[in-house]
Amino acid sequence: WAGRLIPMGGGLLVDIGSTTSDLIPLIDGHPATKGLTDVGRLQAGELVYTGVRRTPLCAVASAVPFRGGMCCLAAELFATTLDIYLLLGQIEEDANDVHTANGRPATQTAAADRIARMLCCDLSEVTQSELLEMARFLADAQRQQLNRALDQVVGRMTAPVRTLVVSGSGGFLAEEVLAAHPLLSACRMIRLEQHLSPGVAESACAYAVAVLLAER
Repeated sequence: WAGRLIPMGGGLLVDIGSTTSDLIPLIDGHPATKGLTDVGRLQAGELVYTGVRRTPLCAVASAVPFRGGMCCLAAELFATTLDIYLLLGQIEEDANDVHTANGRPATQTAAADRIARMLCCDLSEVTQSELLEMARFLADAQRQQLNRALDQVVGRMTAPVRTLVVSGSGGFLAEEVLAAHPLLSACRMIRLEQHLSPGVAESACAYAVAVLLAER
């Protein structure tokens, strides 16, 4: 379905969701993936098990900068990527959303407390500026993880990438990563939230399956 937006030449679909990221190469409107199963896609870099809400912070980096050195993070589900993007203002607060690591609201204050917990402390022991430094470091670590996968996928494509399709609740992260990538920054970008709607862009996989099924 996404390939219809790029009927000719090389393209790349980048769908970043709450839990995973899909990097799907497209050639002349058709998928050109190497992996045919999830484990194969993981090996090929086409499936990256990282997203903007549910990924534990200890899976993004094992240590963060803290007071002049690096401090190890607790290997526990105390905070997730949702918390760093809440703190950085890239995901809006929602006091009614309690789908968080500790069941407390998706607010900046609660997010700060969860991030502090990754250092086995609370907000009385760490400053806001220190938490922001941690959040920026972890966001950059996640971007680097996605960059490595992009290099792997783009490096074996048989046609240069000219067009990008971006979707998923983590579209903002996809745009950041793609805009900074030396081989992809000049590509034309199709944002599904603008092409269709924000709601469809967040659930683009389900939407595509529904369209293809209706056409059958």
